Amino acid sequence: MRKTAPSWTLKFMPAWLSTVATPNERGGVPARPVVALFRGWLEKRQRAAFGENY
Repeated sequence: MRKTAPSWTLKFMPAWLSTVATPNERGGVPARPVVALFRGWLEKRQRAAFGENY
């Protein structure tokens, strides 16, 4: 994925997966440091697209 994916997906996917995963699935989400780093980035874009109640 790193060689072929656009750079925004490397920020988006781990953070998004973390928000939609069930508690049992969260252990399998890759790149936990990336999730922590880009969680705010994802939330900002979701609010911009969907408003406060996304």
